[in-house]
Amino acid sequence: LGVSLLLILYQVADPPITTLGWSHDRGRWLNVKAHKGTQQRAGILCFRLEGPLFYANIERLEEWMAEVEVRAAAEGQPIQALIMSAAAMPFVDTTALERLRQLIDACGKRNVTFLISNASGQPQKILQHVLGDVLPEQCLANPWSTQECVRYLNSLQASRLQEAGEQAAAPLSPRPAASPGQPFPSPGMQPRRPL
Repeated sequence: LGVSLLLILYQVADPPITTLGWSHDRGRWLNVKAHKGTQQRAGILCFRLEGPLFYANIERLEEWMAEVEVRAAAEGQPIQALIMSAAAMPFVDTTALERLRQLIDACGKRNVTFLISNASGQPQKILQHVLGDVLPEQCLANPWSTQECVRYLNSLQASRLQEAGEQAAAPLSPRPAASPGQPFPSPGMQPRRPL
């Protein structure tokens, strides 16, 4: 009984984190180690925490994500988006949510999109309540599957490429000329007025 209790505590404090890949045969995201033929998407890391998310294991999740990001960057395949599946997450506590919020903010500062998929029950309600303002509105209100998150990321990338193309195609406006003795103004800088 004592050994069983210790194993349970260990698994809760250090739950397995499963990397997911797309299975064309099954039409769903599955554990890449358990299912041959699954494919990961370039620049997108899909993963599942196999247990609750709470104060005792959020640090482990942060460490794992940092390790994976560093390894991907070293391999020349930097991560542009993270999708955390909450499918195997029976509960979430508020301490972990505050750290998760900080993690999402840090990802945003590195231009890495963070999404949550497959949330249901208590985790879905509390994630929506606490993180609803930092994630896309429908991501948690009407929980997205991992594949819906990938579609969202693809549409986000397509709109960014379209915006970049429109900006590149726009005619350049003439830049104001510099006065003698003054530097040429940058595009966002107003020319100085003489005193």
